[in-house]
Amino acid sequence: MTKNSQQIAKELTGLIAGQCFADIFDRVVYSTDGSIYQIIPQCIVAPKTNEDVAAVVKYAAENNIPVVPRGGGSGLGGESLTSGIMLDMTRFMNKIISTSSDAIAVCCQVGVVLDDLNKHLAKYGRKIGPDPSSANRAVIGGVVANNSTGAHSLSYGYISNFIEKIKCVLPDGRITEFENNVGSGEKKIAKECFELLNSNAELITKVQPSTKRNHSGYNIANVVHDGRIDMAKMLAGSEGTLAVFTEVTLRTVDIPKIAAVVQLEFDSLDKMARAVPLIVDCGAATCELM
Repeated sequence: MTKNSQQIAKELTGLIAGQCFADIFDRVVYSTDGSIYQIIPQCIVAPKTNEDVAAVVKYAAENNIPVVPRGGGSGLGGESLTSGIMLDMTRFMNKIISTSSDAIAVCCQVGVVLDDLNKHLAKYGRKIGPDPSSANRAVIGGVVANNSTGAHSLSYGYISNFIEKIKCVLPDGRITEFENNVGSGEKKIAKECFELLNSNAELITKVQPSTKRNHSGYNIANVVHDGRIDMAKMLAGSEGTLAVFTEVTLRTVDIPKIAAVVQLEFDSLDKMARAVPLIVDCGAATCELM
């Protein structure tokens, strides 16, 4: 029997410490994001703990209901929309958990806004490298789920380059951690992923596009090396399809002490485009065409 919104919210309320919303007003508010799409969810859940997330995911699996985690909702592809249960990871799961003494690593819940995390790290002269334009509203969970980059991609590349560990909930409701080595977290899953990707390493390398910017498919290139697999790095860019992230540990970078801007003027788009490779080869931190 198909459950209605009120039934789902009532049953989930008895399972979690967080909040559930099933009235049509909340559902409509959560039916859009940064994309052109609109999908009205059956229920919105604001979890307070990892156990809350696990309970919701398990309930969704048992009742054959789609479940999607939502961060800042700034994605352009409709990633945070669902006709099922939506997990609002920003309302309660927005704490910075720990910062190493040298601030080289920071651990936080997935609902922390990227700009807020950078303000915290600025006290140590550090920051998160990738800088998407949505940083004033994008949260760490979404930044990792989309494998975000930013204007300074020439310097820092993708966020996957800085992920150390991800705590997450698997589709069956199990809470686990994945680190960048084959012996961590769910060893069976890590072993099977290693064997699959390692046996197809030549094919994976062959089909990679030459461009440095690539958001197509799962992040399976270069995650297997030296007889091990970077499981946390592999999860980046999976957009909630492999697991629901709850906590992320990231490496930070130094805030540059000196910055300068050079403006070059061209009388044609062709000349401008031809200059880009030369500018990049000179070691520019960022390059924008206007």
